[in-house]
Amino acid sequence: MAATDRSGRLRRWIHRLALMPHHTTETLQRLRAMEGTIEAIALSCRQPRPAPAGRNPTAPLASPLAIYSGYDERDLEVFGPFRDIPRQPSPGCITNFLGVTMSTDYVKGSEPLGGTLLGVPVPDDGWHSETIEWIGLLKSVTTARDRYVALELGAGWGPWSVAGAAAARHLGIQDIHLHAVEADPGHFEFLLRHFQENHLDPAAHRLIQAAVGAEPGRARWPKVENPADDWGSSPMEAGASGQVDHIGRRFDEWMDVEIVGIRDLLAEQAVWDLVHIDVQGWEVGICRAAIALMDEKVRWVVIGTHDSKLHGDLIDLFFQQGWALENEKPPRFEWKQGARSLVAMTTHDGTQVWRNLKWDRPAE
Repeated sequence: MAATDRSGRLRRWIHRLALMPHHTTETLQRLRAMEGTIEAIALSCRQPRPAPAGRNPTAPLASPLAIYSGYDERDLEVFGPFRDIPRQPSPGCITNFLGVTMSTDYVKGSEPLGGTLLGVPVPDDGWHSETIEWIGLLKSVTTARDRYVALELGAGWGPWSVAGAAAARHLGIQDIHLHAVEADPGHFEFLLRHFQENHLDPAAHRLIQAAVGAEPGRARWPKVENPADDWGSSPMEAGASGQVDHIGRRFDEWMDVEIVGIRDLLAEQAVWDLVHIDVQGWEVGICRAAIALMDEKVRWVVIGTHDSKLHGDLIDLFFQQGWALENEKPPRFEWKQGARSLVAMTTHDGTQVWRNLKWDRPAE
């Protein structure tokens, strides 16, 4: 690759990173600091270096010690059936490789991406999620049979529900049942819109405005001024006092929300192809409470993990139950002395993709 191409790609990557909600300010600052050395790096690359004997000269130079993707080349084969899906750009929307459109109203900072067509999400989808999470979703779709049933907890605008439905329809599956749970009222409105804008009737699926927990009950939820600018809230126990949330942010106003119990949700279907969990620190309690039903009913689980301890606790839980960890990437964090919680130090969520081996056994 020409040196000018390399420097141009690095500049574009730095610009794109500025629009990714999941990346941290510190990471962005470091990359911007590197921008001043791009030309020097490009100059050093102008003289090609011979490849070591026996090595493919076109193979990437990156060491696995420097880059941890959470997947390998075999995992990327799951994208095969979904390449080159016909799409058209839509003003004010981001359109992904499955043809799903997402309004830039939902996430502050995404507005410059309106009208964009995104490619296959490797090493990420260009703004929101890394490859590993897409691999988990598509594995749940490609192993489904004549119907596809998914549950998205902490759904936000429902990106994984709607994307799963689009992938299933592309494979000819028409019997699709989606359940999505989201507590924030503004985000729940986004969820309804996202379904409608992608030709899914919310009334034909199960969309619930509530938090999800180990047991049913009530919780406090922070009132946010702009729901497009807040994607990190979590329920606080109903009896808790104070105005500060789980990561140290102060909110002047709070509301009362319902908590639906995870076991009650899982009881609504005989089989779940996917349970996707992104609940800002409640994931271990939810999974512990429901692990017996998950063993019985769930084929795939994809979990966004929000601190390193929770990440390890989940691995231990599913390991003890005999599940297979198909893909995994730990959360990244920056130590902050005096932080309110471990979650408050997380700068980028981790991901785990679990396969229930009990569904691999032939029927008796």
